[in-house]
Amino acid sequence: LLRPPTVLGIAPSPATGPVTLQFDLGRASRVSLRIFDVRGACIRTLQDGPAPAGTNLVTWDRRDADGHRVPAGIYHARLSHDRRIQTVPIVLLD
Repeated sequence: LLRPPTVLGIAPSPATGPVTLQFDLGRASRVSLRIFDVRGACIRTLQDGPAPAGTNLVTWDRRDADGHRVPAGIYHARLSHDRRIQTVPIVLLD
């Protein structure tokens, strides 16, 4: 059996600067990792493509797709893989 992707952690939480997202894959495969605002709009795609098996680390620099630093608030990281979707909140402080 293959393990589903798991968001193992977001550090730091809450964050005042960059955020590191960590997830584990049972096998190398294609993943999508996106950041959404509270309205549900995708503000940044961090990864959309192949990822190796094992633990993966992706850093979000608190910038949107246009390169602007996002304000403090609650955001959501969404990891999609093998028709599974996992969402976790990210709290950002100034």
